[in-house]
Amino acid sequence: MHLTTSPHLRYERSFDHFDALLLESLVPLFLLVGAWGLTSAHKMTKQAAAQESHRVLEHWLTALFLILPVISRRICSSFRCTGYDWSDDKAAYGFSYLKTDSSLDCTTDRYWAMFAYATAMVAVYPIGAPLVLLLLLWRYRYNLNPPFGNLSEVEVIAARKEDPVLAEEPLTDFSMLYRPAFWWFEVYNMVRRLLLTCAVLLCRDLGETTVFVVFVAIITLVIEQESKPYVNVFLSAFTHVCCWQILLFVLYLQLLDSGATTGDQAIWFSAALMLANVGLIATIFM
Repeated sequence: MHLTTSPHLRYERSFDHFDALLLESLVPLFLLVGAWGLTSAHKMTKQAAAQESHRVLEHWLTALFLILPVISRRICSSFRCTGYDWSDDKAAYGFSYLKTDSSLDCTTDRYWAMFAYATAMVAVYPIGAPLVLLLLLWRYRYNLNPPFGNLSEVEVIAARKEDPVLAEEPLTDFSMLYRPAFWWFEVYNMVRRLLLTCAVLLCRDLGETTVFVVFVAIITLVIEQESKPYVNVFLSAFTHVCCWQILLFVLYLQLLDSGATTGDQAIWFSAALMLANVGLIATIFM
């Protein structure tokens, strides 16, 4: 009996990467449209309606930023295929499947439909979301960072809280956590997270991945240390610790992958890393 022709063994497609991509990328957009629709359905003045729409967008962006790396990684994973069985002339693969979902054949029409959809979603999420936030905040840059040469930074921060323009624009809440000169820093934070979760997928092997992640971790650590962008000193110290955590974690994984630590030695290294993290936290916060 030929298994490929048996009606009882006929393959039925299950929930795959494309289905997950559609679910993760469309649900946030449907929620935004639905929230805007409910807002528009209520009878209110034009100014109140505009302010309420901005508030809906702010809440949506806040929620989106929490899951943006997850959605963006799903999108960027849609382009990576793994080939198997080289042809006789070594010019092409015999078979090619999606790296994150081997049930999806990269030579089928379904894959190319997913490829086109994922390409469009790149413009919406990993590129579009940070760009939209930057453009929205750019309109209020002079309110967020007033060009008052005679005022100290503390006075400018106090003046921002009393600014009626900023009070009516909920989106500017993203910038109120930061010192006036760093009103754009939330966009930078989004880009940093996307570099570590999505851009890293462009690396072809472990070596390139390690170099890229260590490079990004060091650069972002230096930026956080030198800029101290947050108004709250505690928050600046906390983010500094987080940057050190990322760098130390990557270096430790490199030791494991290289085989430099095995058995009890790996346990001792883990304990040393934990103590180093505790000491780092104590040094920064005390």
